[in-house]
Formats: sequence, C-alpha cells, structure tokens
Amino acid sequence: MKRFRLVLLAGLALATAQAAWAQDATIVGVRIAIGDGPVIQNGHIVVQNGRIVAVGPGRPAQVSGTVIDGTGMTALPGLVDGHKHINTGRLEKEQMADLIENGFTTVLSGGGPAEGNLTLVQHIESGLINGPNVIPSGAAGGFNQTPEQARERIRALAAQGIRHTGEMGTTPEPGPTQREIEILRAVVDEGKKVGVQVNVHSVSTPAMVGSTRAGVRHQVHLPNKDFMSFDDAASIANTGTIVLDLISFGAPIIDVYQKDNLPRFRTGLMWPESIAGANRDAQGRATGTEGAYTLINARRLWDASGGRAIGYGSDQNYPVRDVLEHELKSLMVMFTMQDIVRILTINTATYLGLQNEIGTVTPGKRADLVLVQGNPFDDFHDLLNATVVLKAGKIVVDKRTTRTAPPVATATAGAAMPVGTLTAQMARPDQAPAVACTQLTTATLPQGRITGAKDSAASTRSVPASFAYDRRATEEPVPARCEVTLRRTGRPAGNVQLWLPNTGWNANLLVLGGGPADATSASEALSKGYAVASADAGSPVHDVAVAAKAVVAAYYGVSPRYSYLEGRTADVAPTLAAVNANPGDFDGLVLGAQDGAPTAVGSTPDIAAFVARGGKIIEYHGGAGRPVPAETAARGYDAVAARAGGVEQTRDFYRLFLAPNGQAGDTFTGSWVAALEEWVQRGRAPNVVLVEHTPAPNTQVQRPAGVVFQPPFGVRTVCAYPMVAMTIAQGTETPEQYLCVSAARAAEVATPAR
Repeated sequence: MKRFRLVLLAGLALATAQAAWAQDATIVGVRIAIGDGPVIQNGHIVVQNGRIVAVGPGRPAQVSGTVIDGTGMTALPGLVDGHKHINTGRLEKEQMADLIENGFTTVLSGGGPAEGNLTLVQHIESGLINGPNVIPSGAAGGFNQTPEQARERIRALAAQGIRHTGEMGTTPEPGPTQREIEILRAVVDEGKKVGVQVNVHSVSTPAMVGSTRAGVRHQVHLPNKDFMSFDDAASIANTGTIVLDLISFGAPIIDVYQKDNLPRFRTGLMWPESIAGANRDAQGRATGTEGAYTLINARRLWDASGGRAIGYGSDQNYPVRDVLEHELKSLMVMFTMQDIVRILTINTATYLGLQNEIGTVTPGKRADLVLVQGNPFDDFHDLLNATVVLKAGKIVVDKRTTRTAPPVATATAGAAMPVGTLTAQMARPDQAPAVACTQLTTATLPQGRITGAKDSAASTRSVPASFAYDRRATEEPVPARCEVTLRRTGRPAGNVQLWLPNTGWNANLLVLGGGPADATSASEALSKGYAVASADAGSPVHDVAVAAKAVVAAYYGVSPRYSYLEGRTADVAPTLAAVNANPGDFDGLVLGAQDGAPTAVGSTPDIAAFVARGGKIIEYHGGAGRPVPAETAARGYDAVAARAGGVEQTRDFYRLFLAPNGQAGDTFTGSWVAALEEWVQRGRAPNVVLVEHTPAPNTQVQRPAGVVFQPPFGVRTVCAYPMVAMTIAQGTETPEQYLCVSAARAAEVATPAR
C-alpha cells in the first residue's frame, strides 16, 4: 500500500505540483471556447510551464515554446469524464489511448478495485502508457454493513490516498431504505472529515431526493425510472448537487457494435430487453421509457440550477468516440452547444472539485486543452474530431502528422459495374406479385419447367429463448408465400425449390447452397423478407441462380434488386471460381466452412471479374461442432490477398471471420447475411460480427436476476481477419467488453510478464 501512496504524493493529486514534463506552447489563429460561455473567434493561447498564462483575440504579444497553427480548429478545455468504469488490465493501453485521443484529459475511474485504479494511475504518470489524468476511486463497502463500518471504510480509502468512492447504488423503487439513508449519512459525514467525496447511484426521483436529504451532493446518473417534478428538481439543485448526465442511457445505440441497423443497449445486447433494470409493462415487456425520462430530467435539473447541476459521465466502455457521439445526439435534443461545452468541461470539473485547476481556458489553470477540427457551434459532430491534445502543456496527441490518403480501389481488370442498379425492371421493397401463384405452372421458362406452385398461408417460426438477450421463447411471423418447384433442364438435371413472399418482400433473392432446403430452414429468411431458393446437391450454382431469377421475374414481374448466395462448404475455392465465371449471378456471398472439414487451399481462385462488378464476400469458420483449423482458413485467405495486392486491399471486397468453436455442445450463431446486406446495399463493411452463444440442448440455465443484467451465456465479438477479439476483463461475453487487436498485440498481452 505504501508504494501507491508514494505515487500519489509524487504527483497524482491534480491540484498539486506540475508534472515534470510540462512544457511551453503557443496556439495561434484558433477559435477558443473558454468553457463557461464566451467564444473568441480568432485568438491565441500561451502556455508556460504547463500553465495557461495568456488568452485573447488576435496574435499574442510574444510566443512561447512550440507554436501550433490553430487555423480551422476550435480549442476547448480538455474534456472531463466524471464517471467511467476503467481499471488496470491487459488492454489498458488501448483503453487509455482511446480516451486521450478523443480529447478526454481527466477521467474519474468510477469503480473497480482501488489497487487496480492506483496501478493504472502509476502506469500513466510514469509514462508507461499514454492516457488522461485518471482519478482513482475505491469501494465504500455498500449497504451490508453498519454505519461505523462504513466510516472505517472511508477512513481506509483516505489512508490509501483515494479521494473518491465508487458509485454507491441506492434502491430505485420505492426509494432508499432507512438502512441506506443511515449509511449514506455516515459516509458523507466521514468523507467531509477525511477528504473523500461520496458518489451515489440514484436512478429514480425518490432515490435521488432521499440520498440528497442524507447529504449526498454527487450523483453519477440522471433518474431514468420516472419524470422528475419541478419541486423535486428545485430541492436537489438548491443543495448544490451535481448530477452526471448519462442522458442517453435508455436511447438505443445503432451501428456501433456491428453495422446491422439494429438497436442495442450500451452493453451491445439488444434494446430495450437488456437495459439494466429495464422498465417493463404489466406483461413484462421492456418499454425503453428510460430514454424519455432522462431527457426531461436533464433539462429540469439544468433549469432549476441555472445550468450548474449537470456534468458528464459516460459510464460506458464501447469506443470513446461512439460513446461521446451517442451522448451528444441526446444532449442536443435539450441543450445548445454552449451548454454542452459547459457540461463536458467546467461543470464536470466542479463535480470533481477541480474547478480551480481545469475546466476553462483561463490564465492560471493547467493547460489541458483539446483542439478539434471545425466549429462544433455550427455542427456538434465537429466535437468528435479531436486533432491535437495537450496535457499540462505537452502535446500528447497530434493527428495532423498522421493523416493518411484515402484507400485506393483494388486494381482489377475492366471497369467496375454497379451492383443492383435500380431501374424500372428491378424490384422495389414491398413489390406485390404480378400473377397468382397457381398461374406459374403455365409459365414457359427456358431454364426448366415449373412442376408445382401452391399458396401457403402465413405461419410462424419458433424463436428459442435467448440468455444473451433476456428474450423468452417466442414465435416470429412468416409471411404467406408461393411455394414453387422447378424441374431444371440441362446437365445434370435437378429440382429448384423457391419460397416467394406475397407481402413484405425486401426485393432481394437469397439462394441457400449446400443441397435442398425445406420450408422450416427457409422460414428464417422468409421472415426477413427474402425470396428464397435452394436446389439439389451438386446443381451448378450458375444454373440455380438463373432459374431462380427467372421464377422471381415471372411471379413479381420484375427482377430481384440484389441476389445473395449463402452456403456451407468443405472448400470455398470451387464456389468462388463458379461465381467468378458468371459474375452477374450474385452481388454478395456468405460462405461458411463445413464443421470439421478444413477448407482446401490447393488452388487460389481468381475472383477478379466478380470483384470488378462490385461483389462482396464474407467467409466464416467455426461456431459449432468440431474445430475448423483457423490456420488453414487464414492461409487460404492470405493466398487470395497475395493475388489481390495485400490484405488491406482484399478487405475492400472479401472479409474472413474466425468464429469461436462450440464447447460441449454449445454454439455461436451470427447474422452473416444481415452483415453482407449492409455491406452490399449500404456500403458499410463489417469490421465485426456478433455471434450469440447458445448453450447445448437440455442445458439447465437460470435466468439472470438483479439490477444489472448479466447473461450466463452471452454474445461474442468476431473481428475481421487479421484482427482478433480480446476481452477487457476475463469471464464476460458482452460486446462492450471486446476490443479488436492485431494478432501480435493479442500474443503480447496474453503472455505473462516475466
């Protein structure tokens, strides 16, 4: 313990002596957001010995140290996060770099072991890793103790040199218990004596009012259980309480964890089912009302306090830029950019008791500064463009010197042809059938003869319970459809089965490879709106595609907008070669390796024609059954990449995902076609695909309980090769806990230090 206390005494406390590496700097020609209101449109900032010594319009009387040209940029106080769950760990380097590179220069670690927080501080202060000023916290012991035991815990934190508790979670409904109130009064009183700030988690109005009456002045979250009244807001604000926003707690996060256009909670699990302590209706359905409550409550507290009661606390561990953007989108509903700058800077600095040290660009304060490209007062997105970051006057991030040219298109033969061009002859979503289903038997098609066509009524498909998403077993609607059998001519002859939705067609065709499918296996794709086709094993993929498109055109009167192939195979090379021979057949492929059958890589297929047309390929391995050798798949992909000019160029059109393999009968299932569709139709290439971890059949698993949703089986992040997924902390399977890192970095952090 003595070692940590020495670290703090040597320079951890933010209000003490300047860091030894503080330096001089002058920023010129920059727009300056002071932090508490004023904006200088074209000014200068002079820094000496890590402190701001001059701020004003125009050019400075004299410059000092490094000169930074701020033309086209806006300077702000370094951003402050008053509550984020960080700690030492194997990926702390990446986490801290993510914070400082996005403009956060001061962060309160909102929980976790005190010793780990102190270690993290030491790693940053010693220069081992680049990161913000981290303020450590420690656990106050919760409410399963006596008031005197709680006081002793506060004294113990002070003895460690820790000046903040982690969040103490009060009962939201109906409100704090008498025991909780007694403990809060004790810790607040003891904290005042020994210099430890008590931070409390009260997420309902009764909880916040009750804890405020117990003396609490620092709340880590806005109430998300109810709407706060004017009187309650005034009673809280009049005490000088500051509440960290987390205004976007209940709002869905979209296209962050994976580009699939689906709403997710901040853990990466589905919204609103997996919201921690979700508000539910009488039938137990998650309502998502948390998003509305926080919006109104933020403004109510802001108005009641004259703009002083709201600070910033992200609480979340997905990428920092995405966290900030998500919060900004919600804040902009209720606040101006001038207000938001206050929230992110001086208000949060005041929450931490550092308002005299940081939070505004004024002489005498430490030169923690961020320069963003553009003008956030015109477009709040510019606040996401941190370009230069200074800590105590030292430039710790400078993206001006690391700009790279946009990636060049892959060199292939012939001009690129757009896929799925929208014309009068192409289907549009919700395209209705042009003929009755039974009339198809009279259609004359050169690809073969339709031997059967029957209407099938709307039905449902069983969707199993999901431990990852807190979803009970349910039924999903499958639309009424026309079921068609075509006897294909040619050699070898064979049957093609089709299922064509009568309503809700998404205008796309999905061919299921790997042999004949049945209505049950086709129902999932039908429920998503696809026209679905499959054929006998051994059927040439080109013949199947041509025949399927002909039947689609006969039924709907138009051709499919996009066509996809999904199949599992022991060897992707023949499929790739077949598709390349007829590059107009498909716009995208999903190819999965057969369980237990390693992909052959004896020959490297030429896919230039398919790529030239704009086709995209997703290949995945693993997920269930016996392991598929990842090394074999990687070698095959590397061979294709060598032909195409390198992995980075290849990733423009072909991505490989190495999924986990099931253990003891459990499986990992991903929405691979959805990821392909987003890539082909909207240009959003998948860097990750989320796979749901499902237990083996008949496994007895208890449903998760408690305030925070912690699934016994979760969701893994699978990164596009050559990146690999690693967890920030062991033993968790939620997407927010994964980072994609290089194989070399993964090996580095997995190897125990000597």
